[in-house]
Amino acid sequence: MLNLSLVKDWGIVDLYLLPGFRERTFPGSNSRLRSQLLVDDDNVTYESSAKDKHLDLAVRWSHSLGAFDIGSYWFHGTNRDPTLIPTQVADSVILRQHYNQMDQFGLDIQATLGDWLWKFESIYRNTTVENFWATQAGFEYTFTGAFDSAADIGLLLEYSWDERGEGGDSNNEESNSPGANNQNDVFIGSRIALNDPQSSEVLMGFGTDLDHSASTFLIEATRRFDDNLKASLDLRLLQSSDTGDQLYNLRNDDYMQLYWSGFLVGR
Repeated sequence: MLNLSLVKDWGIVDLYLLPGFRERTFPGSNSRLRSQLLVDDDNVTYESSAKDKHLDLAVRWSHSLGAFDIGSYWFHGTNRDPTLIPTQVADSVILRQHYNQMDQFGLDIQATLGDWLWKFESIYRNTTVENFWATQAGFEYTFTGAFDSAADIGLLLEYSWDERGEGGDSNNEESNSPGANNQNDVFIGSRIALNDPQSSEVLMGFGTDLDHSASTFLIEATRRFDDNLKASLDLRLLQSSDTGDQLYNLRNDDYMQLYWSGFLVGR
């Protein structure tokens, strides 16, 4: 990737040139959060004759106005979310990846108003297969020094809407892309930062689909034990009883992961 940044009084303009593309990696037969049909990593097609060598372009403008951070962008090139097409191979059915060309326009706004943090993001994507709008909006309110302690407790609320969830192209196998999950969802959560020497933090929350009987519960926690060692906990509980919901195929993939990470410091 090549990036040129132009810093002006009216904002920052970033120009991007992306000469190469890397296909997505999907979970295999022994991996978690896999779909009912496995994605074939060796069966990939492209709309562009240049395939993974297509020259992609992007431009982004960003600016700060008082408490507001505003950004807008345009991307032209290979869609990073492939269309997953059911394909018969021998005696089994697999999902074949097909990467379309796309134009995507985006707008993001963030406002920091005292203890409030407001966020809004919207995109419009145009491909030869589908055109759609998607939006996420929400806020986080932080109780600083909660209960006369050093800890900060934040309350989060986020709403996600994706036009593909309203029917139409969303039922077409050609538009079976991984990004259409949050078509009408609400997430409620809390972020707790103890502000201790160990940088202990916890994020927990509950998300629900307002159109289908599907929900998720998550916990993400981290704590540093010394200068070179950090422990992380990741918990995901998934529930869905609606066969028309994409989360239905993952209903048995609840998991908990505890891992350690460390690094060496040269002296």
